[in-house]
Order: sequence, then structure tokens, then C-alpha cells
Amino acid sequence: VSAHGFLQTITTPDRTYPGWSPYTDPHIKPEPKRYTRRYFTNGPVPDFTSSDIACNVGGNSPISEYINVKAGDKITFQWDTWPETHKGPILTYLLPCPGPCSHLTLPTTNTWYKIHQSGYTGGIWATDRLIAQNLTSTLTLPSTLPSGEYLLRHEILALHEAGREKGAQFYPSCAQLKVEGPPGEKDVWKGLEGVRLPGVYEVEGEGVLVDIY
Repeated sequence: VSAHGFLQTITTPDRTYPGWSPYTDPHIKPEPKRYTRRYFTNGPVPDFTSSDIACNVGGNSPISEYINVKAGDKITFQWDTWPETHKGPILTYLLPCPGPCSHLTLPTTNTWYKIHQSGYTGGIWATDRLIAQNLTSTLTLPSTLPSGEYLLRHEILALHEAGREKGAQFYPSCAQLKVEGPPGEKDVWKGLEGVRLPGVYEVEGEGVLVDIY
């Protein structure tokens, strides 16, 4: 079980929200209040060309809980553990929900927007920085983010076996956000190129089929 990792908590300026723990929470009655969509293991998504790539196996079903944030807030993601060998980038996407996120089952034809990416800089992978920072990764939400409900998708892409087809390992988690945006909101997504999940990650795609050694 300890071979990989999962997203343990999400911290905003106001509070820390516990995420779904795939190994303990299914056995707790009544079910505990958790703020990431439920998934079944801490392993990678078995097929990253399938619909499971959106929010992990089981995570495409909605939950009732939301994380409350303001545009421009700093968010910290705390992982429970991560193996030093599983090197790669850390990416975060937002999907503007067309209605309540708590009713949104994936996949849909909706568009995801990448709001943060930490990769390979100065000879160090994002996962190395994660481990050095006590298993945390931090981003700042766009300050122009309009009010509304969003799915937040945070993932590690492990590339240690990515030299072979379908060897790249994706570890996504999704949370439902309620965002309080700035006054005089504009269409922040206009002109930005969004992606589809599944779709953006291709078997022979750049950054997916790659030998990092």
C-alpha cells in the first residue's frame, strides 16, 4: 500500500480540508466528511486513455462537499507519501462546472484548463521538490477567477517507466470548489486553450512517452 501516494489534505487560507483516504475511509461508519472525490487505491490510473484519467478510478462520481476559496488564494496540497524513484511533473487543472459540481458525473465534454505546472528545473523534478517540502505542493489560484463552482484536478505524473508505451503513471485527485471571484468579472478563459480528459494524454504523446534517464 505504501508504494505510491495519495492527496491527504488541501489547505486554504481559512482551513485544512481532509481528502478521501482510500484505505481507511471506506471502513468508517458513518462515512466521514471528505473533500476529494472518492477513489479506490493509491496506485496509478490503470489506463490513462480511459475516462478514469479525469478524477481517478471511482472519482468521476460527485460528492456533496465543497472547498470554499477566493480568487487569488494560495492552496497547499499535502500528499501522504511519495517514493523518491517516481519522478515527474505535478499539474493542476480547473473545470468550470456547468451547474452544481455536486451533480457533475464525468466524463463530460467540458473543458479543463491547466492553472499550474511544476516540472523539471535545475536538474530537479517537481516530485523531488515535493519530498523536500514535506510532501507539499503549493499554487496560487488565478486572481481573475470568476465566482462559481469548479472541479479542481491535482495530479502527479510519474515518468520512471515512461520509456515504454503506457508506462507513464498518472495519480489524479479531484475536489469541488466554490470560488468567490473579484468584482467586474470577465471571461478569464477566453483565448485560453483548454483540454479534454480523456484526450489530452496520448499513448505516444510528448511528455507521456519519454525516457527521463
